[in-house]
Amino acid sequence: AVSLLEAGNSLRAIQLIQEMEEINTKRRKLTERLYEEALFLMNNTESSIIVHSPKMHEGVVGIVAARVGRINEKPTIVLTKSENGDLKGSGRSFHECNLFKITQGCRELLNKFGGHHAAIGLSLPEENLELFRKKLFLSRIIFLSTSIISSIIRDAIILTSSKFVTAIKKSIVLVQLKYTCGSSTLPCSAKTSKSSCILEIALRFLSIIVIS
Repeated sequence: AVSLLEAGNSLRAIQLIQEMEEINTKRRKLTERLYEEALFLMNNTESSIIVHSPKMHEGVVGIVAARVGRINEKPTIVLTKSENGDLKGSGRSFHECNLFKITQGCRELLNKFGGHHAAIGLSLPEENLELFRKKLFLSRIIFLSTSIISSIIRDAIILTSSKFVTAIKKSIVLVQLKYTCGSSTLPCSAKTSKSSCILEIALRFLSIIVIS
């Protein structure tokens, strides 16, 4: 591209354009072939798809991962063998799945790792591949469970906001009474720590969410 801008005449510019078109055509054909290879090798029963093949080219693994993930609607990682013998590749997320956080749960199995919620790059010893596959599955389950619980709590707060706030205020007052002045129904101890008070408020908070 730089050479094209620096071309001294139109004949040289046309020659460079033709060369660029040939390179792009070869790249598209390579991507299509490796995409078909990935579809053949993948296991789409996995919650997160991992494809490993020495035929994959480092320059297009990200494109292949994105296409495989899109057609299966799942986060996908495509790996190939690097020159030093390690597996190296790219991953692409799908929808709201945070592939970076999920893979971070397997960090001890990786040599290199980086990226963001939608795309990652990584490398790992080949002997860690199967363990990485299993741990990634567990990591995604944990992440999904946490997200679901957070969503339920958020919805509970929104749907029962006025009742919820009133109940929380009442609970805080009752616990404060218990740990400061005491009552016949709420035994008080002068030696009770402040952390115990905070803990009980938190427990009452959770019970209100469940009841609501």
